[in-house]
Formats: sequence, C-alpha cells, structure tokens
Amino acid sequence: MGDSWISRLVPMLVVTVLMWSGARVCVEAQSGEPTATVHESFGTTADVRIRLENVSGRILVTPSQSNVVDISAVKHASNQDALSKIAVLIARDGRPINNVQIRTHYLRDSKGDGSVEYTLSVPRRAVLRLSNITGSIMASGFANDVTVTDVAGNVTVQNIDGNLEVRTVNGGILASLARFTDDRRVTLYAVTGPVSLAIPRDAGAVVKARSVSGEFHSDFPLSVKSEMIGSEVNGRIGNGDGWINLETVSGSMELKSSGR
Repeated sequence: MGDSWISRLVPMLVVTVLMWSGARVCVEAQSGEPTATVHESFGTTADVRIRLENVSGRILVTPSQSNVVDISAVKHASNQDALSKIAVLIARDGRPINNVQIRTHYLRDSKGDGSVEYTLSVPRRAVLRLSNITGSIMASGFANDVTVTDVAGNVTVQNIDGNLEVRTVNGGILASLARFTDDRRVTLYAVTGPVSLAIPRDAGAVVKARSVSGEFHSDFPLSVKSEMIGSEVNGRIGNGDGWINLETVSGSMELKSSGR
C-alpha cells in the first residue's frame, strides 16, 4: 500500500533541466553556517499552476490577492563548497505566465549536503502541486486544487476551497476545507502519523476511512467497523455527492465539523 506513489516520487524529483531564471542571489554567513537567498518576483495569471519540488527543508506557501508570484529560497549548507552545489531552478511558461516550476537541484558530487527553505506568496486561485523529501509543508487559504506529497515531514493544508490530495510517509496531516461542494474530492494518506480533516457541517460526501493501527473519531454520524487489525469506515454524510478518503497505517484519524 502506497508503494506506487513513493516509487514515482524520486524520478519526479530528477526531471529535465529547467531554464535558469535570472533570480537575485544573496550570500550570507550566520553563526558559521553559510546561507544564500534566491529571490524572484513576477506577474502571472490568477489561476497559475505552481509546481515546487524540494529535497530537504520546509515549504511555506501563502495566498496573495494580487496576481504576483514571489519566491524566496534560503539555501543552507555546512560550508561554502557545499552551498555552491545547491541550485534553485525556476522555469516559467506562457504569455502571460500560467505555469511555474521550481525545484531544488544538487550537483552530482554534492552528496546531498544542505537544504533549502522555501517561502512563496502566490495568487489565491493558484493550483498547487508541492513535494518534499525531508521537511514540513504548509499551505493555507487557497481557492483551487492542492496536491501535496511528503516523505518525512508534517503537512498542514487549511481553509482550502478546492480538491485536496495529501500523501506522506512519516508525518501527520492537518487539513481543513473552507467549502465542500457536491463535486469535492479529498484524499489524505499517511503511513506513520495522524490524519485530521475538518469540513463544514453541511458537507455531503461518501466517506471511506481505514487505519491498520489507530482509532477513528468523527463529529458526523458514521459507524466504525472494528477489525482484528485496525478499523474501517464506509459511510455517507449529507447528500453523499462528494468523496472523502482517509487512510493511515499507524496513526489515528478524525473527521471534524468546522461549524459552518
């Protein structure tokens, strides 16, 4: 379970080389550890597609009311040589720009030393696809689809008004939806860690939840089937038009009502 998407993650991070963007780079040294900041800002469409692929370091994405993408990437390494072997690659497509790809690239002889912390401000209606190997991912307040993949790190995606898919191997998931339309689709999957989803109390969806080793708690009337190993839920809330799938191997699950 989960092997297929994990096996696809590593090849996804080694993609064809993207064009350099001419971003501004500032190198500093703090407490003996060298850092370098890559910063770039540019206009895009309101529903621009953002794809960010990191290897190590946290990702924070916040919504903006303007159609501007602002990227700040802080590189960290143990020494200047290792720092120079970490690249932040940014590619932009479309006129006006409607597709942005950002990824962390380590030179072959770098041994993967160092990390990059990303802070992005993007249009509120942007479509997000975020992935990480080691480090947390946070993205809240967006009005479009959000897809997140993490291997080792907690994921927080709150107040989302769109379809939501989150998968993590070693870490918890904290998610909430601002609205739950009839065609809404939500999938949250964790191997080791708790899964928590909050939705409006008038939401309608088919709910499927399964935990190999963990309990299920719900603010909605759903029956839980206890098995020899873990627990399982197959139920329906409201009109049942939407879809919610929660799954964890080792961790608790909860479906909460946001009160709206």
